Amino acid sequence: MTKTSTGTDSSAIDAYINALPAPLGAQITTLRHLLLALTPPPGAPAVAEQIKWHAPSFYCRDHFATIGPTPDKQLQLILHCGAKKRQPRWQVRLVNPPGFLRVAASDRVVLTLNADLDLSSLRPLLQSWLDQQPAD
Repeated sequence: MTKTSTGTDSSAIDAYINALPAPLGAQITTLRHLLLALTPPPGAPAVAEQIKWHAPSFYCRDHFATIGPTPDKQLQLILHCGAKKRQPRWQVRLVNPPGFLRVAASDRVVLTLNADLDLSSLRPLLQSWLDQQPAD
């Protein structure tokens, strides 16, 4: 697997998406572009992607989002606080979290997304999550 200098491995993500059923692959592509377009916090590198945990994962300073299908073929987005499980040293504040957001642990939340959801409506939530990631 060849990575660019940013650590992004777009070809592996493309292959992952191409192996999925078309509607799910299209949703993941839309969410992928939304995540890659987020504005990084000051002093942080641009958002990049790679396959981690057998799914597309996105990182800036550390991994913060992973997307993939559920066993029943729904789209799932996991927002987390890095690659290693840890107690966050900060309190993530989410304003008006959507009803389909579930707190899975102290360091992550899970969103199970319906096919008819306008994924662009998640941009403020995603940007807020990324903005609150620690600098270390």
